[in-house]
Order: sequence, then C-alpha cells, then structure tokens
Amino acid sequence: MRQAVFYLFWFLLLPGCASQPLFTSGELAELPVQRASINGVELGYRIIGQGSPLLMIMGYAGTMDIWDAEMLSELSKKHRLIIYDHRGTGYSTIDESKLTISQMMLDAVGLLDALAIPKADVMGWSMGSIIAQEMVLAYPDRVRKVVLYSTAVDMEPVKKALDSMGALQQGEFIKKLFPEKWKELHPDIYFRLPGSADVSTDVIMRQYGAIIGWKGIRERLKEIDNSVLFLVGEEDRVTPVSQSLTAASLISGAWIARFKAADHWLMYQAPKEIATTVNFFLSTEQNLLFVK
Repeated sequence: MRQAVFYLFWFLLLPGCASQPLFTSGELAELPVQRASINGVELGYRIIGQGSPLLMIMGYAGTMDIWDAEMLSELSKKHRLIIYDHRGTGYSTIDESKLTISQMMLDAVGLLDALAIPKADVMGWSMGSIIAQEMVLAYPDRVRKVVLYSTAVDMEPVKKALDSMGALQQGEFIKKLFPEKWKELHPDIYFRLPGSADVSTDVIMRQYGAIIGWKGIRERLKEIDNSVLFLVGEEDRVTPVSQSLTAASLISGAWIARFKAADHWLMYQAPKEIATTVNFFLSTEQNLLFVK
C-alpha cells in the first residue's frame, strides 16, 4: 500500500506554474497561513477573497496548496474561500487518536467555529467530498449549499482503484492521470500542476485507513435537504461516475455536471469551467417557493 500511496500522489511533486488570473500555484503557497486550535490539534488555513464563505475540503493525501490556483482565483472573485490542511498534513499538527472521516468532519466544523462563521457553502474533493457528506448530514444548519467533486457513496470501488493504481510502475501511473485523447491536446499538463504535498507516509496510511473504514451513507442520502451539486469526470478512475449518478438520484433537486474526457483530476483540466459551474450553482435559488 505504501507503493500505492507514492504513485497516486507522485505527480504532485512535479514542478509547475498554473495559469494565473489572480495568482499562480507558487504564489498560492506563499499566501499567509493562519492557525487555529481545534479538537486538540492546530489546523493551518488560509482565507482568500471576499464574499460569502466557501469552505473547501481537500482530498486524500493532499494539502491546501494542491487546489488548482486558477480555479481558486476565479472562485475568490465571488467568495471568501477558506482552505486548510487536514490534521497531520501541511501546516497542521496531529495527535495519536484514531483518524476517521468523522474526526476530519468535526475538524471542518471546528474551523468554522473558530472563524465565527455560523453557516457556509462547502466544497469537497474526493475524500473531502465524503467529509462534506458527513458534515451536511450531521450539521445541516451549518451548511448552505454543497459541492461534491469526485465523490463516492461506497468505498469498495474507491479502495479497488487506489490499490490497482498502486500496482502500476511509476511511468505507467503517470500516463494514466488524464485521458489519452485529452493529453494529446494538452501535452503541457504535467508542467502546470501544483507543487509538492507535504504529507508523511504515516499520515497517508492513517487517511487510507479512515477511507476504507468509512461505512458509506447510501441509505442516508435521502435525508439531505440542502442543495447539492455533483461534479465528476466521465472517465474518473478513482471515484467512478456511477457513484455520483447514484448519489444524485437519491437527493431531491440535486444537480450533476458531467465533464467529458475528464478524470479524477478534473480541476487541473477545466479550472475555469468548474469555477463557472460552481459560481452559478451557488448563486441560483433552486427552491421556486422562495422565488418571488
């Protein structure tokens, strides 16, 4: 599994310079880091932009520096983005308690408490989207709208994908990050990715344990009354599109945006398109009973 983890996030170690409406990936990493004491650990976070708060929850083995800079640039024009490092990653500390999806969800809620934000929109990627699901179910009054990017309702296909990728040789894995036809049109993609993820092997393994220990919430999705947008690539090999389709069918009024020729790392393929979609969703009143 150590090999799986290494290969899955090796590409994040590649140098790069993302496109730059407001700031580049390098400039993102230089923005001031603040810290808050939450649930026995210190969480490092950044606040970018102004407007309604949008809490962004990072995925497996990533840090807040891994968010695509161009996507953040566009989102920050309309929102006060709150990006942060999960416990044990980047600028955040960790204790010896068992790491679970529920614990990381409580950390997210605790960060809103520390910032005196009673309610926020929430966007989670991959593992972060699972945390967001748990958050909206446990604390629906703290969440306005939810964006679930590359999400899952069952862990088995995700575990299978992670383990399968780990069996690949390094070169083979790198070639599978993006769909072949799309890569042919964008040969510079590997030079536009963000910098390294500061996450130890021990913490990655603990996150892996949290993921495979998650029981899924398929039967509870019908309880969600908040507005939800699903973002997914048609060729996502980590969280298959069928997972988002299943989840969307169980949540009343859910939106789903499916991107063709897109994989799990969709935000690096279409940062502006994602931001445009998210901004439109967050600004639209879906419940027509509230529209005069």
